[in-house]
Amino acid sequence: MATCDTNVINIKVGSAVILYCVYQDATGTPLSLDGITIHADFIHPKTSVLLKATGTDAIGGITITDMAKGEYTINAGSSDGWPKGEMPTDILYTENGNPQHTEDFILDFDQGRTGSIKATPTG
Repeated sequence: MATCDTNVINIKVGSAVILYCVYQDATGTPLSLDGITIHADFIHPKTSVLLKATGTDAIGGITITDMAKGEYTINAGSSDGWPKGEMPTDILYTENGNPQHTEDFILDFDQGRTGSIKATPTG
């Protein structure tokens, strides 16, 4: 599972993109998601091609795990074929027709080192 101490989340290309999130105010107090629609797009940073769209208004993608505490999961599935490097991303919350984006955070994709081909140990 990726952790985010700054605004950069490191993910290996081909890994699942699963983000555990909390909708909260500026002081860090969780807010209810009652009446909130959540949406996130994952866009190729060089070509602007939409790689994956997720939202509570789409089939799958975002699961609200605790409405009262504002906890939810964004699951964009596998990042197989996604580009290496930094992908700026944000989350869109809409309440009563009023959209509000988060600040950008960066998904930084790197090549995985372990594949499905089994190495033969030497020694």
